[in-house]
Amino acid sequence: MIAHLAICRADDSMPCNTRHGQNYSPISQCYSLHCLNRHPLSYMGWCIHSHVEQLVRMGPKESDAMARPRHPKSGFTLVELLVVIAIIGILVALLLPAVQAAREAARRSQCTNHLKQFGLAFHNYHSANNTFPAGSIRDIEAGTGNFKDPRVSPHARLLPYMELQTIYDMIQWDFGWEADVHTLLRQTNVPGYACPSKDDNIATYYYNRNQWYLGPGEYATHYLGVMGAKGLIPGLRERYEIDTSTTCHGDFTTNGILVRDQFISASRVTDGLSNTFLMGEMAWDIGEYEAWLGGLSVGWTNSMTTKNIAYPLNSYRYDLDLNTIDINDTSFGSEHAAGGAHFLLADSSVRFVSDNVELNILKAMASRACSELVSKEGL
Repeated sequence: MIAHLAICRADDSMPCNTRHGQNYSPISQCYSLHCLNRHPLSYMGWCIHSHVEQLVRMGPKESDAMARPRHPKSGFTLVELLVVIAIIGILVALLLPAVQAAREAARRSQCTNHLKQFGLAFHNYHSANNTFPAGSIRDIEAGTGNFKDPRVSPHARLLPYMELQTIYDMIQWDFGWEADVHTLLRQTNVPGYACPSKDDNIATYYYNRNQWYLGPGEYATHYLGVMGAKGLIPGLRERYEIDTSTTCHGDFTTNGILVRDQFISASRVTDGLSNTFLMGEMAWDIGEYEAWLGGLSVGWTNSMTTKNIAYPLNSYRYDLDLNTIDINDTSFGSEHAAGGAHFLLADSSVRFVSDNVELNILKAMASRACSELVSKEGL
């Protein structure tokens, strides 16, 4: 039932809808307001007539259509979708550099920890032997022709002091590092020997049956020893001491700590352990990576895992096309976003050195007892 209210003058006896000629229907719109507009308010007052009518029965479809309000279909328009996509793109562009920076910071921290482990191993070695390990040793004893050493890297001699005794026991000390008995060892990827910011530590060449081959198969290391400085001593007209017995591939400096055929003790580092490089990071496109096991090449001319400091960081690479063939002078460096490289000092501390540091400062830090007159404020 539906109640319809009509407002009329009190003295009118006829229903308002009839009096004004309106065809009132219970299912049509109520004309009460229309009646009110036709009869202005007066002093005589108003009465309210209640017209109660029976609702006409309707079919289910018509009844449902009247009962349910009509709403537009929900969904995104093309413009709204494009706006959402644009907002997401802006957020990703803002967040991605922050995520990459956080990951790089984690990689730098891990790289620092790798060098700190090397520092502890060097000092444990020194405690046991009263010297640091040699950078490399020639395999034939001078003047006798007797086999003396497999020419392994200082990294190989540090294995027992890095809790890697199992790998150390694989070394056959009566054979050179390139011998077939060491093939499996050269193909071993030693934990902590690679920089996490470099894509891989695969050696450029591999050695098989007395022959070099180009291609993967052996693992290299990104942390190389510092033999010493090369060139003019800063503030003096003298040159740094080098080994002149071989002049190929950049010579061998002898003024650092990890030098060829010498075991240097801490007492000989008169420049101070905290002022002398022991090892540095070489994790950039240097042109040629060699197996971590090798310390000295077969012909004694190539220092494989120790290098001179003769050029600024990230600047000199081995490249036959450019005739830059002094592989012993390959620059230290890395692919860290900050630009520079980590260095391990002889006191076991690790320092990140920027590409902007002057070459004279790098040379002074590479030598152990030259007393160079340079300012180290840039470090």
